[in-house]
Amino acid sequence: MIFDISELILNTEDYDFSHFAHQGFGGRTKYIATPKKSGLPKLLIKHKGEFAPPCNSFVYGRIGQLSGVRTPKTYMMNVAENDKHLFESPCVVGIEFIDGLVPLDMQTIKGDRTLEKEFVDCFTLFALFTEFEDNLQCAYVPNQAVYPLDYDESFGLRNKTFRSVLYDGDAAEALVKEAFQTGLRHNLEGYERTSISMAAKALNVSEEYVMEFCLETLQRFCDLTEDEIVSVTDALMEFFPPLLAVYYEEYIGILQKKAAAYIAKNRISG
Repeated sequence: MIFDISELILNTEDYDFSHFAHQGFGGRTKYIATPKKSGLPKLLIKHKGEFAPPCNSFVYGRIGQLSGVRTPKTYMMNVAENDKHLFESPCVVGIEFIDGLVPLDMQTIKGDRTLEKEFVDCFTLFALFTEFEDNLQCAYVPNQAVYPLDYDESFGLRNKTFRSVLYDGDAAEALVKEAFQTGLRHNLEGYERTSISMAAKALNVSEEYVMEFCLETLQRFCDLTEDEIVSVTDALMEFFPPLLAVYYEEYIGILQKKAAAYIAKNRISG
């Protein structure tokens, strides 16, 4: 699937914003964005000085979607002049608001193969895209779907690098190269081992059962084409220097190679 850029960018002028007090979803300050007209999704928007996290959330959500994982859809927000006072970050991202989402009840998930798979998918992406610097958060719509929630700390992108790409071209390339080293050191095997163990324990199933789901999802991620990945990062180029898009493209390429090696090793050992 290749996204059309019009699918990924929404306009703040088409929404009304209200404060949303909630401990989940990452970030301390959030808005609910309610569409002014039909046909647009209701959104959760994090703000208050966050730079890299919203951008990470956008890429995580859409690359997860392309990898066949059920994630809330994410959108880059084109901020109208009259709305600029609402946001302290130069990167404003809307996350699809899922009605009926509640904390997980593992007893209702166990035994439902579809929900078990979606639960494992949350762990698989968490291990793939993050460095375990935060706790995995996920929730579900009872008897329907399981969703990952908070993916701010992903792809090795930090505020320092993000700010540099925006404001300091001379230092940006050096910081981006430094961030790539984080990707090269990404301990995918160790992270997936931990995630598989945690998911198996929560579901009260064997690690082999969980591994089956994990490898399927990693394979779909590895199968993503350059055109599919670029169809996501092209949306970033509407707002930021091309170096930011290149960063994500290259970082995802590093993770694809690591995931392919992990798949090959575990299929052989299995």
